[in-house]
This record gives sequence, structure tokens and C-alpha cells, in this order.
Amino acid sequence: NYSMLTTKKKLINKYFKDFNNHNLNELSKNFSKNVHLNDWEVNIKGLSKVLQANEKIFKNFPLIKVNIKRIFINKNIVFSTLLIRLKKNKTINVVDMFTINKRNKISKIRAYLG
Repeated sequence: NYSMLTTKKKLINKYFKDFNNHNLNELSKNFSKNVHLNDWEVNIKGLSKVLQANEKIFKNFPLIKVNIKRIFINKNIVFSTLLIRLKKNKTINVVDMFTINKRNKISKIRAYLG
């Protein structure tokens, strides 16, 4: 269904916009209450813990910016290939896999480095 795909894409674009703006308040609106974040450094569950993890990232990498290369959507799963600038001269490639719930909130983020 095209409109469902558009809704999911808008959610993911908003998530990255809020992330790039380091806006925890707006970021929180994208997540389910029991959101699960799993990457190469953390495996945590719950809205407040995920927001704390984002706050720590913003503190450790004040210049962090995400550039979306591609977005792929398959039912309730969204894959994003990303180029993330951590510091002025340091970038990493990341693939994020999002699970979107029926309320169009992010219920899980699985991030892969490389």
C-alpha cells in the first residue's frame, strides 16, 4: 500500500531530522514506549534509556550528522543506508533496520556498522 510506505518513509525522515537537530523532545515522539535499540555498543529497551543513549551520543559527538543514502521499505521494516559524520574528518557507514509498529512508531532500531 503506497500511503503506508509514504507514512513510514516520513517517520524515518523525521527521525533523522530530529537526530541531526539533536532534539530529544522531538525524537521521543518517533518512538514507542518500549522502543528497543541494539547497535555495536548498546542493547537497551525503553523510551527513557534510548533517549539517554541519544543524549550521550550528542554529548560525545557534538558535530554528528546523518546523511541518508537509501531507504528500503518492506512491510513494517525499514532499512536505511547511512553515511554518518562523527567528527570533522571522521565518517562511518551504517545500516539501520527499523521496525515500525501499527501506530506508526519506531519499536526497534538495529544498527549495523560497515
